[in-house]
Amino acid sequence: MQHLGNILRILAALAVSAAMLRASGIADTVLLFAATAVHETGHYCAYLSVGCPPPRLRLSVGGLRFHGKPAGTYRAQAIVALGGAGANLLAAALLGLLSPLGDYPVRALFFQLLTAATALLPVLPLDGSRALHALLLTRLTPAAAFRFVQWVSVLLCALLLYALLLFLCRSGEMLYSAFFCFSLLFAAAERAPET
Repeated sequence: MQHLGNILRILAALAVSAAMLRASGIADTVLLFAATAVHETGHYCAYLSVGCPPPRLRLSVGGLRFHGKPAGTYRAQAIVALGGAGANLLAAALLGLLSPLGDYPVRALFFQLLTAATALLPVLPLDGSRALHALLLTRLTPAAAFRFVQWVSVLLCALLLYALLLFLCRSGEMLYSAFFCFSLLFAAAERAPET
């Protein structure tokens, strides 16, 4: 099941990238990658702010990811998980000040907000699920906390997939979004993270 999830994530990433290039061109793709770099920099700064050495950063088909042990305490894990979205929101606020300068800062602001909103979804393996998991660990056992996050992930993915399928039936567009949702569904079935 995990291998199928990895294959679907790779296909979804490729489909999203190809559709992005086709629909929006190089400029928007560069803005999306810039938003991703800001996001990962936010995680890096969050690791440093809680006093934990940041793990290795790995570039893969799905994007940039930190690989290593989670930050020390549950509070630190939540701060690190939310650090990327926090950096995107800060960048969006700064870009909002530049928005009178033209269309490019407004488009960059959009991608910063889109990256933050996507990361905050409580869907495995996104940052929102990691933050929720860390917060639940203060009240539940690790197994119960992960099961709760896994069920939230599956239910939210099912709702997103249903909404996308309704949209696809009406418009015939955005097939790559269905691949993305399927990959998230399979990622939600992954094994429990290290605690």
